[in-house]
Amino acid sequence: MVCLAPRTRVRYVTSESFMTEFIRAVREGRGYLFQRQYRDVEVLLLDDIQFLTRAEETQREFFHTFNHLHQHERQIVIASDRPPQELGGIDERLRSRFRSGLVVDVQPPDLETRIAILQLKARRDGIQIPDPVQHFIASRFDSNIRELEGALLRVVAFASLSRQAVDLRLAERALEDLLPTSDREISPSVIVDETADYFGLERDDLISKSRSRPLTTARHVAMYLLRELTGLSLIKIGEQFDRDHTTALHGIKKIEALMPARGNIYRQVLDLTKRIKAAGLPR
Repeated sequence: MVCLAPRTRVRYVTSESFMTEFIRAVREGRGYLFQRQYRDVEVLLLDDIQFLTRAEETQREFFHTFNHLHQHERQIVIASDRPPQELGGIDERLRSRFRSGLVVDVQPPDLETRIAILQLKARRDGIQIPDPVQHFIASRFDSNIRELEGALLRVVAFASLSRQAVDLRLAERALEDLLPTSDREISPSVIVDETADYFGLERDDLISKSRSRPLTTARHVAMYLLRELTGLSLIKIGEQFDRDHTTALHGIKKIEALMPARGNIYRQVLDLTKRIKAAGLPR
C-alpha cells in the first residue's frame, strides 16, 4: 500500500492522452506549460505505455519527464500489457529505465473484484443491477475491464429498449451473442469488411473522408465493434480508418450513448456481432 499525504499532487493519464496533449501543446506553442503540468507532480501514473510504440517525439518528451521526476525523487507508476524487455518500438533508453524499477506482473481481477467493478460502474451511472446479474456478468467475462463494461452496457441497453426490468433471464438473452464460443481471435479486417457489407458499403467507403450520416454511423459502429471485440488500442482503431484516436473515441462514445436509446442502433450492433463471430469461425 502506498500512503500519500493529503495534498500530494497525483496525475493519472493514459499514454494516448499524454500523446494527444503533447501534440496539441507543440502545435499551439505551449510546450513549457505541458512540461509544468507533468513535471510538477509528485506521483505520475501512466497507463498503457505500449501504445507509445513508434511515437518518437512523444517518447523523447516522456524520457525527459521521467528523468526529471526521477531526479527529484518523485514516484512514477507505469502500466503495460507486457514486460519492459518485450516493449518493441519503445526506445531502449526508456526500456532500461523501466527495468531499473520494480516490475510486477498484475493478473486479471478475480471474481470478487470484477463484481466490485460492476457495482461501482452501476452506482456511478445510477442503475440498479441485481446481484445474480452482477455475478453472471462477472463470471462469464473475465479477461479485462473493457469486456465487463461492454457486457453491462448491452444488458442495460436491452432492458431500456424492451422496457423490462433487469434480471438474469434478460441478461442471458442480451449477452448470448457476446459469450465466447471459441478461442480464435477476430481480426480487425473481418470486422471492417462485415460492417461495410452489412450497411451496403465498400471497405473504402468506411475509410473515405465522407461525413454523410449513413456512412458516419456505419464507421462509428465499426469502431465500437473493434473496441468491443478486439484488444486494439484507440490509436490502432483510428488507423483502420485513417483517423486519429480522438476520432475513434468520439465514434465509440457516440454508439455507447445511442444503444440504450435507439433500437435500430442496438439491433445493428447485435446483428453485426453475430455475423462477425460467425465469419471468424473455421469453415
